[in-house]
Amino acid sequence: MSLIRQGDDPANSTPSVFSNSSGLTSWSGRHVSELSGSDVVAILEYCTAEGYRRGWNDAHNDQVQEPVAAPFHADLLGGYPAREWTASYWDGVDEQRNPPMPEDGPLPDHFEAADCGPA
Repeated sequence: MSLIRQGDDPANSTPSVFSNSSGLTSWSGRHVSELSGSDVVAILEYCTAEGYRRGWNDAHNDQVQEPVAAPFHADLLGGYPAREWTASYWDGVDEQRNPPMPEDGPLPDHFEAADCGPA
């Protein structure tokens, strides 16, 4: 579970993000001028993982959001976090609605346990 809180200037400062599993993120509530390259990478990784998770869960619970409510302002960091969140959200929705098949596809009807080799 995450708690996300917007600051006074969301176009120029990151939201504060706290989760039960990892606490407050290192980039929470910081002005863009204070962010390092690794902070930006961490923000985009967060958007990918959390956006996907939220999309998958929303689709599973039949609560898909349109438009997607990304916690990052559309102008923050050139809009990259908001776009990554939205794209990842829809990836999660799509995968929940259309689960991938096993890499080799379904087993043929004539498959038998003996086909697996020595026991």
